[in-house]
Amino acid sequence: APGRHREMIAALVAALALSGGPSTRLPRGLHRAALVCMAAPGAGTRLSQGPRRAALARMAAPNACTPLKLVVAACLVADDTRVLIAQRPHGKSLAGMWEFPGGKVEAGETGEQALAREIGEELGIVVRPVDLRPLAFSTAVDEMVLLLFSCRTWTGVPAGLEGQDIRWVVTSDLRDGSLEMPPADLPLIEPVSRFVREEFQARWDRF
Repeated sequence: APGRHREMIAALVAALALSGGPSTRLPRGLHRAALVCMAAPGAGTRLSQGPRRAALARMAAPNACTPLKLVVAACLVADDTRVLIAQRPHGKSLAGMWEFPGGKVEAGETGEQALAREIGEELGIVVRPVDLRPLAFSTAVDEMVLLLFSCRTWTGVPAGLEGQDIRWVVTSDLRDGSLEMPPADLPLIEPVSRFVREEFQARWDRF
C-alpha cells in the first residue's frame, strides 16, 4: 500500500540519519523518494531494529550518493502541556526567529547523543539519550534533515546559557503564526501539536 511504502521509506531515512553521523549519505533514488515521503503530512515514525539494519546495509553499498547535513532538535513538553522554544540570538543566521532547541550531530554521535549534548550546552539541563523519542523530521531546507525528538523527562531548570531567550508556549501559539520560525521548523508544528494532543488528550480543549 502507498501509505505503508511511505512509512517504510521514512523509517529507513530516519534510521540512516540516526545511525550514520553527520556525513551520512543516501543513494540518490532513496533521497528523491524520501523528499516526497517526508514532506507528506504525518511523515514521522518510531524506529525499530529492522529499519536500522536495512539502513546500515544501504550505507555500505557503493551507490552514487547525495550528502545530507544532520541537525537534531527537541520537543521539550512540560507537565502543563507547554512546549519550550528558543530564540536565535543576534549574530547568528535567522536571528530573532523561534525554534525547537538543538544543534548539529558531530562525528561518532547518534541523534540522541548529539541532542542530549546540545540541550545541556544550550539550556543547562540533563537529558538522557534514552528519554528521547523520534517524533518527526523536516527536509524544508535543501540537503539538510532536521530530526525532532520528543522529551518529557529531564533534570534541572532550562535557561538560555548562550544568551538566547527561551519561552514556554502552548501549541496554539505555534500554529497561529504569531511566532516567526525558521523554514526547517515550520513542518514540525503539526507533529508537535499531535504529540501534545495525544499526551494530554483530556486537556486538549484548552488549546
